[in-house]
Amino acid sequence: MTPFMLAVHLGHGEVVARMLRVAAVVDDINKGHPAALIQACVHGRGPVVHQLLAVPTIDVNVRGHRGRTALHEAVSNDMCREVDALLRHPSIASSVHTVADVDSTPFYHAVERKRVQCVKLFLARPDLDICVGATGVLYAAARERTVEIVQLLLQDGRFPVDETTLDGNTVLHGAALGGNIDIVKRLLAEPNVALNHRNKSGQTALHVAARSGYDVVVALLLENPALHPVNLQDNNEYTPLHHACEAGKERVVSALFKRDDIDVNMTCKAGNTPLIVAIQHRHDSCIKLLLQHPHVQLNHRNKKQDAALFMAAHLSTTSLTLLLGHPGMDLSVKNAKNQTVMQVALEMERWPFVAGLIAHGVPFEVLYKSKLLLHKLVNDLTPASGLRLLLQDLPFSLDPATGAVVPVAKHHYSWTTFMDLSLAVSSELRRQTVQAVVNHPLYARHRASFVRELACATDANGRTALQITDATTRAFLNEQLYFCSRYELFDGPPIHISATAVVVNAYDYGIFKQVFGMHAASGHLTKAAFQACLQTLGQPAVASKSTESQHREVDMWDQNKDGTVSEPEFLRFCDRTYGGKLRVAVKFMRNADEHAREINMRQGLNNADCVLGLLPMADPLVVKEQVAHLTLHHDLDMTAYPCMLVMPAADRSLEDIYLKERPNDNHIRSMLQEVAEMLLQLHANGVVHGDVKKLNVIRVDHHMRLIDMDAATPMHHPVGAKFSSGSLPPEMFYKLKNDGEVAQYTSYWAPHIQENPELWAKVQPRHGWVVKAFHGDPNAAPLPYTLEKATPAVDVWAFGVLMYQMYSGVELVPTDRNQDVDDSSIERAATWTEDELALRIQNKVANPLARDLIVKLLAVDPLHRISVKEMLGHGYFDVKLDSSTALQIIEAKLEKLNDQVTSGFQTMNDRFDQVVELSHVMLKQVGKAKEDLMRGIFQATEVRVPTSFVLLPFNILEKMADDAEGVLDEAANFIRQGMEMGARFMNAVKSSKGIGSVVKLVLPGEPLYLYLIDEVLGAPVVPPLLPDKSKPLYPIKIETKSDEYVAFMATAMPYIQTGFKLLKGVNTVASMAKALGVPSLDKEVLQGVQDKIEHAKKTSSVFDFGVLQDAVEAHDMGAPVHRIRGAALRELERFFDAIDQDKDFAGLGRTYSASGQVLWTSKSTIETFEKAKRPTQVETPSDKAETKSAAGPTAHEIYAQLVKRPLDSERKVLRTPGAVAVMR
Repeated sequence: MTPFMLAVHLGHGEVVARMLRVAAVVDDINKGHPAALIQACVHGRGPVVHQLLAVPTIDVNVRGHRGRTALHEAVSNDMCREVDALLRHPSIASSVHTVADVDSTPFYHAVERKRVQCVKLFLARPDLDICVGATGVLYAAARERTVEIVQLLLQDGRFPVDETTLDGNTVLHGAALGGNIDIVKRLLAEPNVALNHRNKSGQTALHVAARSGYDVVVALLLENPALHPVNLQDNNEYTPLHHACEAGKERVVSALFKRDDIDVNMTCKAGNTPLIVAIQHRHDSCIKLLLQHPHVQLNHRNKKQDAALFMAAHLSTTSLTLLLGHPGMDLSVKNAKNQTVMQVALEMERWPFVAGLIAHGVPFEVLYKSKLLLHKLVNDLTPASGLRLLLQDLPFSLDPATGAVVPVAKHHYSWTTFMDLSLAVSSELRRQTVQAVVNHPLYARHRASFVRELACATDANGRTALQITDATTRAFLNEQLYFCSRYELFDGPPIHISATAVVVNAYDYGIFKQVFGMHAASGHLTKAAFQACLQTLGQPAVASKSTESQHREVDMWDQNKDGTVSEPEFLRFCDRTYGGKLRVAVKFMRNADEHAREINMRQGLNNADCVLGLLPMADPLVVKEQVAHLTLHHDLDMTAYPCMLVMPAADRSLEDIYLKERPNDNHIRSMLQEVAEMLLQLHANGVVHGDVKKLNVIRVDHHMRLIDMDAATPMHHPVGAKFSSGSLPPEMFYKLKNDGEVAQYTSYWAPHIQENPELWAKVQPRHGWVVKAFHGDPNAAPLPYTLEKATPAVDVWAFGVLMYQMYSGVELVPTDRNQDVDDSSIERAATWTEDELALRIQNKVANPLARDLIVKLLAVDPLHRISVKEMLGHGYFDVKLDSSTALQIIEAKLEKLNDQVTSGFQTMNDRFDQVVELSHVMLKQVGKAKEDLMRGIFQATEVRVPTSFVLLPFNILEKMADDAEGVLDEAANFIRQGMEMGARFMNAVKSSKGIGSVVKLVLPGEPLYLYLIDEVLGAPVVPPLLPDKSKPLYPIKIETKSDEYVAFMATAMPYIQTGFKLLKGVNTVASMAKALGVPSLDKEVLQGVQDKIEHAKKTSSVFDFGVLQDAVEAHDMGAPVHRIRGAALRELERFFDAIDQDKDFAGLGRTYSASGQVLWTSKSTIETFEKAKRPTQVETPSDKAETKSAAGPTAHEIYAQLVKRPLDSERKVLRTPGAVAVMR
């Protein structure tokens, strides 16, 4: 760049002026590229432009870049003064019509660039030739939306309104493309406007406006009566609607839809309707409008035989969703290849489309290329698609008539796969999908059963859906399964229903976490807090444990050894100890005041044993909210019972014990003494119970406890707010003297007559008699009687009524189902005399001591009634009982029989008969002992084979009688070794060491013999020789050199150790002596062997299955908990299936203790119990299981292999928990 050009470029006028005085500069002024004048215009240097125009030799028509002149550049920069100067230059004429760029003259350039003043300057030239490079100038002005220029051009008169461009576009086309309403209106007002003119593409202004999206312009055109038909097609047979859909102009589509003659299904050359065009270009807003049109054809195929559905499958998930949601869509439509849309989507692996198709009802297969389709759709699932995926592959179905669960023949675990936390779906999506499943109308009638089956469904590894899912979904399922998300209410009718309360049994799944929170500090339990938790949970054994024992228990669960127990560790302990749930009694109450009394009257009684304590429970606000939706058995609506208490579950009420167990005098005395002692404690704390009756006394952990403190009253406060009139003393009744008192009494209760008709039915006058009752309203009308004060005498009378009924078998006065005196007997209840009562008691009670005490209890005058303390000192209770009396009797008789054994085998048989006769009173204790030993190893109902046996190093049938002393001594020593082996085994488990050396009890190659144990007698069973003198199957020979021996010992160890603990020394010795055929043994020898056995038992510990389970889980994190627990039992069943195929079990049969614990004893013993009408039963299991053993160097490796074995039946029988409907 020369200095001159640089000065021009920079606009330095003074420099330019000086340099123009140099001839050489003037001679070169028009040279170079660009020329100086063009350079000055390009850079907007107006003063320089004028300086240059003053040079006589300046060439104003010289061309620069792209053929543009100085006039072009001045117009571009809107330099009006310079444009005017250029136009005035005498040599400018040719430049005015110079065509640059794309057929663009300076004038056209001014119009296109919206330079209004410049346009005016050009229009002022009479020599302006509009035919030179100016074709379509009016079109350009309309297109660029410059209203003023359009007005100028139209006013000029040289620019025809029907002029067309080279493309055939008219001014109206330009206006439609620009979209300026004022211009369109101005043009439409012109008489010569080409309204229906088509350009070279066959498009009119309406086509252009529709494609451009100017709905107002479209409306203006549509309003013109001269407009062509609205469905006019262009060269591609596109209608204006096609153009609007292709461009995605939904407002234009709406404007076109206002025409009744619009054809929404007209096809273009390719056979596409506007709907297909909108789908091709993914304009969902237009698709929505088209789908709303009543005449739209959804299933039209174009010339390639593609329907809208297939287009959507290829292009857009949203449009596919819109189509699928339309009721007129044919989901079975096929393309030219005879494929369904689902097949196309799967072939393309367009998983979002597949998920959308499934969500809208398109048929599908659960498996894709032999794998679950669910895995492919994990990133695209919605609750709707998830719902259909799961419903098609549920592991069960429900009988629509009965609601019974019907296992499906085959399923692919879609449900548990979806529930598994490892599946990469959000917890919220999983919860929403599960909610959709459980609320599906198909299962609405049996929703509760359906939800339980879903929660309990197991995966291929035996884990339940509830166990493997995320916390959010688990919480939702618990809300559906359990009341207040934690209480599994039991099936069947409530255990108690009255006018004011309903009581049901339940499992509480949330109490352990709550109790931990009550006692934890900084998320951990100290050793003292751990014990406090157990006391809160009511664990019976806590109080009896030594401090050292309690600390060892904490250390066992303290996995990180920091001296505290964390929440996961505590919950793990609760899972082992309680099975993850606590059996409780839930009491729903109608009246808030009675509910408050229940709670308040227990204050200060926390350390007393007189009243059944309350357990921590759910938030009362949550209870109140959810009870409004709770329905119990037989459609019992619980809305009227908004208050709730939770207590430990009872065994039975005294009412049930009395009716169903038919206790004898000793049993009655024992129970009544406990009740009296509880009343003594209660009175010592200044509280009168106020409603002592059989229904309010229950048995918990083998002890009687008082319940229903809602009638309890502090001493000397008014009593009678709640009552059972059948237990009330005479002073609690009142005879209304006249009509005035009747009216006064009725007025007092008036607010409750309508609000609570059941209460009024309880308190209304009967033959003029009423109970001296009251309610809590301080503003109520006065009563016609004086309220009685609470004194122990009220409870003493009620105790007498209870005792009378238990001894007489009849009520003192007839009562209704609520224990209220019936109408015909209320006067008798209120007017007893001493003589009448004495005569009644004399005639009905046979036991003289009981009769005497009842008379003292039922004294008509409360001041003459015996006190509770005096009652306990009465001769009726003054019986010294030793808790070990039954055992001492048995041992004494056995000792006596031992001295008589010289009389021969018949004497020995007689001895055992007497043992059986005595043992039935201890059957319940034996069952409880076994239950404690087996806790954590299996559930009582799971047992099909004997689980108690002992290993000895000899077959006693091969021993000689002359070595009886040595044989018995060897047995006692071996039992001690076996128990020591158990301790070594547990140490090996804890330290992950091999157990091969631990289980070696005999020399290499020597066998062991398995003896079953009679669990009632506590003795090994030795069957007699068979008639042909051959040996029976039992005892079973165990080869210790076999590969299976270590595995057998590992899995049998829990039962070996518990078998040792169940042995009774005296009976073991007697059994073996009988087998040896020994008529007599030295008493000291017998006692020595017995002592060895008993000493070994005392120094051993119960097999801790929890430690073994922890070791297995540490070895194999995937091992399911319930499979670990059941592994030992399954292996034991397989062992007996293989060895004892006839299920002879050495003559043992199965019976049950009162708690349901299975006990194995001789069939003759069971027959003895049956003859005595004991509620026992005998079963001989016949189920078969496959026999297969495993071996490994450590116990947990052996168990880890066992739990991987398939179960005998993949389908489990699912327990049905509480029949409760919680409506959402």
